[in-house]
Parts: sequence; C-alpha cells; structure tokens
Amino acid sequence: MYPMARICENCNKTKIKGKKVTDAWGVSYRSNRQFGVNLQKTTVIVDGIKRRVRVCTKCLKELKKSAIIS
Repeated sequence: MYPMARICENCNKTKIKGKKVTDAWGVSYRSNRQFGVNLQKTTVIVDGIKRRVRVCTKCLKELKKSAIIS
C-alpha cells in the first residue's frame, strides 16, 4: 500500500482539484481549490488477521455490506 497520508488504502482515492465558485452581486469568481477524501479509521479482517486501515466512506459502506469489518 501507499505510506502517504490522505489516501484510501482500499481504492487509492486521493484529493482532486476543482473550482470554488462564488456568485457575489451577480459576478461569479472562480478560484482553485482541492477536495479532500473523507477517510475513516476502521478495523478490517485480512487473511484472518485484524488490521487497522484508513478507507474512504464509499469503501467503508462496501466493506460493511460484505461483513469484513469486525
């Protein structure tokens, strides 16, 4: 896996770039911004061993459906 911070350990999702749009007094201004990943720490069973991982909420929802999370 990747040792860097703010990366989902399941799907490798990272931050993405986008625009912040403000519409003040009828004039729209656009500036660059970054959208972060909503990571959660959880315990997952991998090969019969409990492991503490950081996954995004989308992966967390899928892992809960498959009952891998303890």
